Amino acid sequence: MASDVKAKVLNNAVIVVGHPRSGTSLVCQLLESAGVDFPSDFDGDEYNIGGYYEMEESKRLSKQLIEKAMTVKNTVMMNKIVDRLNECEDRSGLKLVRIPAIFF
Repeated sequence: MASDVKAKVLNNAVIVVGHPRSGTSLVCQLLESAGVDFPSDFDGDEYNIGGYYEMEESKRLSKQLIEKAMTVKNTVMMNKIVDRLNECEDRSGLKLVRIPAIFF
């Protein structure tokens, strides 16, 4: 991959960040009721009936950021997530858990 890959800009979005089992899905539910669209690849289950409000690719990216920080490969992955969020007609949302504190 070329090293000239630039990070894309995330437009009109809300990012919910927290530790697992800390209430992030509840916050996402509240924001969704206010019109924020959270693209998600995970339906609800017995532990979280309302759903998890997470994307598989953002979970993988979080793991990669913890292991290797921001690499060209991670920037490409992040740009795919940004593209998906930017496709939302109104305000989009992204839920992240397990992300290093340095990124706050």
